Amino acid sequence: MYRKFFIVILMVTLGFSCKNADNNNDSSKEQDINLQNSKTDMPDVTGYYQLPELGCNIALTIVKENGLLKYYFKGEHLDLEGIAIVHVEEDIYYVTFDGPIGNTPPKTVMGQYKDNSITIQNTGNTMNNFHYFLDCGDKYLEFKKN
Repeated sequence: MYRKFFIVILMVTLGFSCKNADNNNDSSKEQDINLQNSKTDMPDVTGYYQLPELGCNIALTIVKENGLLKYYFKGEHLDLEGIAIVHVEEDIYYVTFDGPIGNTPPKTVMGQYKDNSITIQNTGNTMNNFHYFLDCGDKYLEFKKN
């Protein structure tokens, strides 16, 4: 994921360096506008999220602190926090939770953001065995924003 982003940035940088000075000024202005537009297009994921009626009591809070998004998972057996990163890939918004998730050591886990909810895959399979939130048995957890 970060590798793709790096390659795209590298290609864009090389493309801009090959143009003449007049075109660079115009391209820089267009690039600044595109960057501003992309920032405003990102969804506001801050807020309080809960799992609806799954039998496990876990809440997720995402807040903006010192220019960063921080997440807090709270539950009967959980009290975790870390950094949340919002990004888009092929018109799908994702939230990456960088830090401890569930009952596992620190990891980076990605959830899909859609319609004021974040869906995280909670369990794996026999080939890729994992279980992030042991209190919840469902394969996918959909945290809905209140």
